[in-house]
Amino acid sequence: MKRFYALLSVLFVCGFLYYGFYSMMPSSGTPASLPETEFATERALVPLKEISKEPHFTTSEALSEVRTYIMGQLRALGLQPTTQEGFLLHPNRGVLSKPINILARLEGSEEGKALLVFTHYDSALVPSYGASDAGSGVVTILESLRAFKASGKQPKNDIIILFTDGEETGLDGAKLFVNEHPWAKDVGISLNFEARGSGGPSNMILETNHGNANLIKAFQDANPEYPVATSLMYSIYKMLPNDTDSTVLREDGDLDGFFFAFIDDHYDYHTANDNVERLDRLTAPRVVSAAAAALFRGRPIGSHARRSRPCLFQCSLAQVGALSVFLDPPYAAPRMARFYWIDFLRNTTWYASTVCYRKRFSPFFRQPHRVGLGWVLWMETDLMGLPAL
Repeated sequence: MKRFYALLSVLFVCGFLYYGFYSMMPSSGTPASLPETEFATERALVPLKEISKEPHFTTSEALSEVRTYIMGQLRALGLQPTTQEGFLLHPNRGVLSKPINILARLEGSEEGKALLVFTHYDSALVPSYGASDAGSGVVTILESLRAFKASGKQPKNDIIILFTDGEETGLDGAKLFVNEHPWAKDVGISLNFEARGSGGPSNMILETNHGNANLIKAFQDANPEYPVATSLMYSIYKMLPNDTDSTVLREDGDLDGFFFAFIDDHYDYHTANDNVERLDRLTAPRVVSAAAAALFRGRPIGSHARRSRPCLFQCSLAQVGALSVFLDPPYAAPRMARFYWIDFLRNTTWYASTVCYRKRFSPFFRQPHRVGLGWVLWMETDLMGLPAL
């Protein structure tokens, strides 16, 4: 009987872990045969192949070609792209840089703050093709804009599109934008698309100087189909040796934002393996499936993040919801974002498994493997999230 319960515990944990990971993975990408008003992964791969055909680090001739290509794509969508360039001095390194940002603006039907949608378009200084980091972000925005424009609709708020330069050399483009561009003062909230690998679910991370409760509520109300978010991820992110453009917006401009990044296959990060062939085709649907929807039905953006309290949060069933943070409820995706107060869940689970084992309050926790089950469940709760009860 003891062996039976031990085997049952192992099978339960394995099944639970499998479900947690499986629910994060869309079954397939989206084909180019989809209607023009929908995002298609295969359509997004066309510009990605062009952008990532060779390394294109800042100041390189290849980057100049990528910039020309992106601006051509924006013009084809009926936008009027412009560039912003300027000098930035890094006194600690004795370096003077000159990033060249690409900007465009989609006019909204109502007054109010603008939504900033951005990523960087330069690749790392090492021989990297920049397909994931951050070509995936570039084509996410381009294909979402294309699908939105095909609908013939107008967003409620202005949407500012920004492709920054010099992110890999010191977040230079973001600094130039937030400190010197007149559009920066119009931004109410931002969404940044990044990568630190070549696959996996796209994690939602918040950058805010204020409480995050209202931001989390907005994300929850959006009903993203495959949300992946946990307050633990920000702690992990801040332990890494590098920041992102979202950090600059928060520190220099006091701008709140959602930052989305996939991190699986991290060994491809900043290497020659960061190419189109290595990019997980199932990652794109997770990053972008709701992106076009937010452009279709942008909710007015105000100071909703201000003066809200901080909170811990957790959701699973995997896709980031991305721009769907601003979906109107009647059009929300069918699956509810699943959030959990993980501080309570994980500590309660851990306390029950250890204390009950030591004091023999329950026969279930009398064996070490059962305590191990509680520990695994605690880790799973913290890292993945539990199915909604």
